[in-house]
Amino acid sequence: MNATRPNPLLYAACYAIWLGLCAALLWLLIQLRTNILDFLYLFGATPAMVRFVDSLAVIPLALIIVGAGIWLEHALRDGVSDGKLWVRAGKAALVIGAAIAISALLHFAVVTIRLSAA
Repeated sequence: MNATRPNPLLYAACYAIWLGLCAALLWLLIQLRTNILDFLYLFGATPAMVRFVDSLAVIPLALIIVGAGIWLEHALRDGVSDGKLWVRAGKAALVIGAAIAISALLHFAVVTIRLSAA
């Protein structure tokens, strides 16, 4: 077999993209936590309930984000060997960006509702 190895610069690009997308996933985690707390305050939860849900919800969210980061690294690394790094990076960025946008819109809606009720 005469298999050629991918360019090492593609692997460097792969991991640079991965780090950027992981930073976006971390931002998403922070936004999701904020959304959960906003909804709790909107529905009149007590401070003790907010602390309980906050400490309970962050761990599963963080585990999901870590799992997504590991899967993302695998998908991007396979994209280098398949010659589809840029396609996979674009799709991942689109999905993560859409999730961040939806989360930001939810936050904006909750803040608007809370301000109009005050």
